[in-house]
Amino acid sequence: SVMALPLRARYVQTQAGTVGAGVANGQATFTIQYE
Repeated sequence: SVMALPLRARYVQTQAGTVGAGVANGQATFTIQYE
């Protein structure tokens, strides 16, 4: 089986005129059930 998990990321402006990656404080929970 194949399962697609779409994930997103965004860039935030940390200083005037500077755009970079923001802090990645994320949490993911996966629940898989087989019957």
